[in-house]
Parts: sequence; C-alpha cells; structure tokens
Amino acid sequence: MSNVYFTGDPDKLVAHYDKDRVDSPIFDLSGFYFHDAAVQTNAADDPAKQRADQRISLANNIRTVASMFPNFRGDRVRGIDASLIKNLRIGERVKAQIRGEAINALNQVQFNNPGTSPTNASFGLISASSQLNPPRTIQLGFKVGF
Repeated sequence: MSNVYFTGDPDKLVAHYDKDRVDSPIFDLSGFYFHDAAVQTNAADDPAKQRADQRISLANNIRTVASMFPNFRGDRVRGIDASLIKNLRIGERVKAQIRGEAINALNQVQFNNPGTSPTNASFGLISASSQLNPPRTIQLGFKVGF
C-alpha cells in the first residue's frame, strides 16, 4: 500500500476473499477516505469525489502507518496436482509408460491481489477475470523406450 490517508484500525484491515462476491471490496474502504462536505453529494458520500480528493494521496509527510499489515495478504495458494503413472515392460528390451496428470485437479480459484490505490475505481476490488492460477488441465502421455 502506498503512503495514503488512513484513519481506520490497522488491526481490523483484513482481506476476506469470497468467490461469490468478486465485484465487491474484500476489505473495509471507509478508513481511506474523508467523509466531509467536500466529498458528499446531497449529504451522502460520493465515491467518485472521494477518489478524486487530493487529500488522500500523501507525499510530503512523516509516514505513521505501516507499509505492511499482518492480516492484509493476497489470496491463499490453492491447487492440488495429481498424477497417475504406470510403467510396463513389453518383452526384454521394450519398456512403456502411460501417464495421466491433472494440474489444479479440483479446479480451485486463486484470486489476484485487489487494487491498492484509493484514487482508482478498482480500489479494494478483484475481478472475476483475475485468476492467478491456471484452470484445471488434464494431460495424457504414452512413452515407449527400446
């Protein structure tokens, strides 16, 4: 995270990944923005005005917020790879091998990291197309050695 305005509790800044809600923020964004009349429309916070507010981008100050948070991490690594191999002996000089391999056999998604710039519209969001790991891949192989 860059040097930005933050008034929330750093201990509560925890990422929650949910595959059913990929287009909603994965952490609480309210501590990163001002909530005064300068960023409101009809007495309600306006996200576009909050992102455009120059007060949240700090440049010439002493940093008081940590650059890393212990519970604010990217999505955990998921995936089980499996293989099934059978070696065969055909006669005295010929050997064969049959292989079946599945990469990410359970087809579990590992999401990309969320946007971390409060001035960007994708702040705190991950998109459905931001998968880091490959989808399930199955390959079969046959090898003969003589």
